[in-house]
Amino acid sequence: MKEFGDWFRDNIPIGKPNVALGKEILFGSGKHYFWYIDPYFRVLIDSNQGGSIGDIRPYAGRFAAHSGPDSPMREIASYPYIIQSQLRSGAQHHSADDGARTTLFVLNGEEKLDLCYCSTKVAAVERSDEVTKVRLTPASLSFKNGLQVDIETIYEFYPNGIIMIRRKLVRTSDQAAKIGIQEYFKGCYGFTEYSEDLHGIILEVEGDDRKELVYDYNSEWIQVPNGTKASASIPPIQTYISLEPAEGTALSAEAAEGHLFNPYYSLKLHYELSENRKEAVTCLTIRKN
Repeated sequence: MKEFGDWFRDNIPIGKPNVALGKEILFGSGKHYFWYIDPYFRVLIDSNQGGSIGDIRPYAGRFAAHSGPDSPMREIASYPYIIQSQLRSGAQHHSADDGARTTLFVLNGEEKLDLCYCSTKVAAVERSDEVTKVRLTPASLSFKNGLQVDIETIYEFYPNGIIMIRRKLVRTSDQAAKIGIQEYFKGCYGFTEYSEDLHGIILEVEGDDRKELVYDYNSEWIQVPNGTKASASIPPIQTYISLEPAEGTALSAEAAEGHLFNPYYSLKLHYELSENRKEAVTCLTIRKN
C-alpha cells in the first residue's frame, strides 16, 4: 500500500476525478457498476437497477470523521453517506417503504413504472478535464395499455459538486403519447446500516411559491407548481442537496419527510416527455451547507 500511495501522489494531481467501471464476470451476471470519486463526492451508478444512484458520500460537507475514546464518533470512523446501497434498498422497497436510492418513475395515465426494475449496461464513458460522461443503454418499459417506451440515461459529472442527469425518450410506440416522468431522490444520512436521527433536516421547494418543511417524522410533504428546485439541508453533516431543472421549470417540485419506520426524505421533480420534448435534464448539486 505504501508503494501505491507513493505512486498515486506522484501521478494523480490533487482534485483529479477517479473513475472505475466494474463488470461482474465471476458469477456470469454481467452487472455493471460505475464509481466516480472527486473532492465533492463519491457516487455509485448501479446500471442493474436502471442506472440508479446506489451510494453517495458527500465529501463537500467536509465532515470530520475521526474515532477514538475522546471523539464523538468513538469506534466509527467511516464517512457519512446520504445514500447507501446496503441500507435496505432492494428495488422492491426503495421507492415506498425502505431504502435510500435515486430512480426515475415513468407514468402513463394512472400507471407508474420504476426504472429500477430495468436492467441496463454502461454503454460508454467519456472523460475530459471539464466533465466525465456516462451513457447507459436504453431502458425499455411496457405499460398495460400496450404503450412501449425506451428511455436513455446520461450522467455528466462536473468537478464542482454538480451532476447533470439527462433522461431522453429514444423510442415510443405511440407518437402522440405524453409520458410523465418523476426524477426521484430518496436519502437519509448515517454511518452504519441504520440512518441517524433526521430531526432538523430542512426540506424546501421553490417554483410559483416557496415552501419549507422541517423534518419531524410526520410523513408530511410540500409541493409547488412550475418547480425550480427541491432541496434538503442536513446540518449535522454540513451537506446541502438540490434537484433543479437545467432548463426552464419542471411541472412541479415536491419534497417529503418519512416516519419512524420509513426514516428517509424524498425530493421530486415532475416533467413530461413527448415527441415535441424528448429530453428532461436535472441538475443534482451537492455542496457544503
